[in-house]
Amino acid sequence: MPKASKNKTAPEHFIVMEMATEYNDEIEQIQDGGTPVKVFANREDAEKDMRQRLIERLKGLQVGCYAYDANDIISPRMSEEDVVAKLPFCDLSEGDFNEWTLPEKLTDEQWDLVISCFSRLELFSIVEV
Repeated sequence: MPKASKNKTAPEHFIVMEMATEYNDEIEQIQDGGTPVKVFANREDAEKDMRQRLIERLKGLQVGCYAYDANDIISPRMSEEDVVAKLPFCDLSEGDFNEWTLPEKLTDEQWDLVISCFSRLELFSIVEV
């Protein structure tokens, strides 16, 4: 009976990448590609690391500097009003999203809400190799 071969397509490493950005005289545009910052043997550890790096990057960030329109960075099927309502602890003005600045200090649960509201703001990613 032949031995089962290992699945050669399964990823062996998970690389946390900091996405490249370029300022175009109006906004910071997220580019394709980026810089590898850390390698992990499993996805769970990579996701934890990426979340912590994202939180550090989001602290005090003026999120509007990454988009012309709020829909470019807020989660699908959410409106600006939804974000303001879901994040009352962030003191986001209901006016222009370009003025939204995230606080420096939040609880883990509050950061989870922030990350869920800005899911299109992909400052980090995980590459499988």
